[in-house]
Amino acid sequence: MSTDPSSPSLLLVLGIVVLVGSIFFIRRIGRDGQLPYPPGPRGSILVGNAYQMPGTEPWKTYSDWGGKYGALTFVTIFNSPMVVINSAAAITDLLEKRSTIYGTRPQMYMLNELMGCKYSVFNVASEHPRFRAYRKMLQKELNSKAVASYKDMMQTEVHLLLRKLQSRPEKFMTLIQLNAAAIAMKFIYGYTVDYDHDSFMKTIEDVAVANRDASGLWLCDYYPILRLMPSWLPGGSFKRKGHSFKTELDKLNDIPHDWVKEQMANNRSTSCFSSRQLSARSLDKEEEDIVKFVSTGLYAGAQDTVATVITTFVLIMSLYPDVQRRAQAEVDAVVGRDRLPNVGDFVKGEMKYIEALIKETLRWAPPVPLAVSHLATADDAYGGYHIPKGTVMVPNIWGLMHDPAEFPDPFTFNPERHLLSTATSATNTQKKLPLDPYDFVFGFGRRACPGATFGRTLLFLTMTSILSTFDISKARDEDGNEIEPRIEFDSGVVSHLLPFDCQIKPRQDAIHLIDESS
Repeated sequence: MSTDPSSPSLLLVLGIVVLVGSIFFIRRIGRDGQLPYPPGPRGSILVGNAYQMPGTEPWKTYSDWGGKYGALTFVTIFNSPMVVINSAAAITDLLEKRSTIYGTRPQMYMLNELMGCKYSVFNVASEHPRFRAYRKMLQKELNSKAVASYKDMMQTEVHLLLRKLQSRPEKFMTLIQLNAAAIAMKFIYGYTVDYDHDSFMKTIEDVAVANRDASGLWLCDYYPILRLMPSWLPGGSFKRKGHSFKTELDKLNDIPHDWVKEQMANNRSTSCFSSRQLSARSLDKEEEDIVKFVSTGLYAGAQDTVATVITTFVLIMSLYPDVQRRAQAEVDAVVGRDRLPNVGDFVKGEMKYIEALIKETLRWAPPVPLAVSHLATADDAYGGYHIPKGTVMVPNIWGLMHDPAEFPDPFTFNPERHLLSTATSATNTQKKLPLDPYDFVFGFGRRACPGATFGRTLLFLTMTSILSTFDISKARDEDGNEIEPRIEFDSGVVSHLLPFDCQIKPRQDAIHLIDESS
């Protein structure tokens, strides 16, 4: 073997030494301390548990691990520690009460550096000045008073969805996706989406494909030495891929932002999130960049998750007709049959069963089954275990929402579990309410979603409007027999239902409501 320090063979040996040494070092942190690591599946010396990481629906595997190892499951991905959190108490204790330790994000080389997402709303480090600027801007535009001012826009777009569903019910999944996009684009950019042919929507679809391709494990995230590899060398293709992904993501940042600026320059802009921020005062390049990133983050956070929840709601209504009838009865009783629901109905809070229905939808199929990861910025101890600095913390929301100890019969859709009821026992004591999904699906601590009120309002308005005007049932074959819908989700960060069939028909006395909504 050559002793030339630049020879490939020697570099390979040095790389292996660094790799194995780093693995043993990180494992010694726990062994030499007073407390052990949390338990977890046994991994290999060279790659840790990387080969055991599930490729599809990882939240289910993590739940199985939680049942075996407890609230915290410790694994290593190559040379990096990760803890999956499978209990409500641990999530609250660590991510809420100790947010000074766990309030930031992992900084992954592929995502943050090569793909250019280092300063995105979701990934920016909590210590960075941009984080505060983002939160301040979002809280100003998404507080309860501000959301109330968007009611006319929301109602107009939801009414358009009703008319589209009446004319093209077989396209319900596409129409729901477009409606959520239309509301987000109108609110953020003042842009009106064309449901048939829209260039912005094509761009967004391309970005979504890039995001799916970019997900997964990248060695450059775990072994910094690989980042020195030129992109033209075999094995350096990750750099070319990263730059390709960045090109697509830049389109999502730049194209709608530049469109708003052009509209403003030509005095054609309407009041929207972007135009309000850009016209508030003279902005330098950094400040304008902040507006652009917040706008993109708002779109990404609102459009996909809302569409996913509404699509899931349609599936559930076809599966549980008794739930649908009870929900419709409540909407009819509170709203009547001479108008459609509005945002004011949500503010009044008179539809308790609908509120329980929304919570149960979020519990039954949380749109983000694994909440965006947090990072331990210091050594910590919890539950008799050592959590080393640099550990990636993964909250398993799906697992928590399907924990039979928290939600008996968790795979059955039952809104009543969220309603306060009085026991009929001799003690006449109140039954204990289950965990509130709202406390877990919108994030934690300083990283909690500032758009929770906007999202809840839009879910209420869309669901009650559909319930008021349509009956949803299982599809039928040529002989009139019911077709059981496929219930299958993909494994993205936002978990989408795969296409399924159902039947959507206007309620007998609701056609005039749909016609009058235009």
